[in-house]
Amino acid sequence: MAYQPQFMPPGSSSAPSGVPGYPPPNAGYGPQPEYPRPAYPGPVGYPAGPPGTYVIQQPHRPQRPAVVAMSASMTVSATALWVCALATAWLFAAAGQARLAADQDFDGQVLIMLNRFSARLLDGLAIPLFGLPAIAFVAAFTLLSGRRWAQVFYSLLGAVSIGWLVWWLHLSPVWAVAPIAYILICVAILWTPAAIRWFGPDRG
Repeated sequence: MAYQPQFMPPGSSSAPSGVPGYPPPNAGYGPQPEYPRPAYPGPVGYPAGPPGTYVIQQPHRPQRPAVVAMSASMTVSATALWVCALATAWLFAAAGQARLAADQDFDGQVLIMLNRFSARLLDGLAIPLFGLPAIAFVAAFTLLSGRRWAQVFYSLLGAVSIGWLVWWLHLSPVWAVAPIAYILICVAILWTPAAIRWFGPDRG
């Protein structure tokens, strides 16, 4: 008795293979489409991951508070102006000493003042007058890094500067009011709540 195949629809996956009269499975239907899988974006500055992958989003660094940039700008401006003004005054004093020493008809009181000014700077006064502003100039740029140690170091430098001004100008305290107030403002704004959060322990 000859084999009689059962009727099955064309393209059926259960149709017997190799039997004449039956097309291969999925004949006439073409390749089956693949449904796309969503791609999840990666961190900023990095390409998105391939389809079906999960990329952990990195946390963004918070924006720098305006008070930090304000304190750095105030410090850089004030220290640069002070160093330039003091250096110019010292040069003029040295030039005035040489010029007045050769002039016999000029009043000697001005020459005495210039000599005293240059002598005090040479005796060691130039070290804090130039050194503290120079260190503060560099410390102001370290604030932009957001490190906790930069905030603490800058604040301690401000306290040392205020203490030295009080000692140096104790006979003329009026002259110390303006620089002390300026330093206090530069340091105090670094300890506002926004600045404290930005100088967090994760940045130190």
